[in-house]
Amino acid sequence: MSDTTIQTFSNQLTDAYLSLRAKIRELWSAIDAAVPRPEIIFHYTSAEALQSIVNNKMLWASEALCMNDPTEGIHAGRVIADRLRERHTDVPEHLIRLFSDEKVADVLNNQAFVVSFCAGGDLLNQWRAYGLDGRGYAIGFDAQRLLNGATQEARLVPVSYEQAELEALLHAIIGFGVAEIARIKFCKDDFDRYWKLVGNYLLQSVIRFKNPAFREEREWRLVCFPSGNISFRVARGRMVPYYEVRFSLEAIRVVRLGPKCGNRDGRVLNNYLKAACGPGMPLVENSLVPMA
Repeated sequence: MSDTTIQTFSNQLTDAYLSLRAKIRELWSAIDAAVPRPEIIFHYTSAEALQSIVNNKMLWASEALCMNDPTEGIHAGRVIADRLRERHTDVPEHLIRLFSDEKVADVLNNQAFVVSFCAGGDLLNQWRAYGLDGRGYAIGFDAQRLLNGATQEARLVPVSYEQAELEALLHAIIGFGVAEIARIKFCKDDFDRYWKLVGNYLLQSVIRFKNPAFREEREWRLVCFPSGNISFRVARGRMVPYYEVRFSLEAIRVVRLGPKCGNRDGRVLNNYLKAACGPGMPLVENSLVPMA
């Protein structure tokens, strides 16, 4: 949320928002601290995408609902609606409806954008799913440098596949909101706006969780909530909204060739990166995964 938006709040709502934001960051930080962040995170991709990423010094953060999991957002959205219904005497009905199965796609629309990474740089399942069945590349980014270079507010978060962890986080957020409402005694307008703020943080929390079936991906996400222009591209026959995330080439530490790339590919890739990145070019390595 921008400082300009906060300036439109009453003093009471501003104080309540700042308290809510501090609580959310505390809850998120506790989850993040339980998962050591890798020094290098990997983005599996094609030769065409690798060239675009390096030449433009840019990653494309895709809208969360256009990720590879067809239940993205829906899985966690249902849990949010269930938790809100448990507190239906304290929570506005319109907030519960917002996260119902029919509404959650509209809630997430053009709000949350994600670049996916993996904690492992040479995983068979990743080569098969995202590395052109072993003919692609894994770009290894320095996690801290990538985050530091982001041109908008962004967070690098580990994806959790634990249902109990999701439910505990949602209980904590909703419970905090209910307690604050009881303590502050908002006027009606501020009451509605405060619950919208709580809803936005519930939404942002959704992006941190994924269906347990995807556990083996060991995913990390660069999550962006953009304030600038959204662009569009065609991928897999669908129109996908995306947001441009710029970075310094120094953030790329290594580029790994897929297990089905040949020696010639390695030589050409080495020459390309030397020309594109100069003396600080990333290491070029070969996959050790056997693939026929």
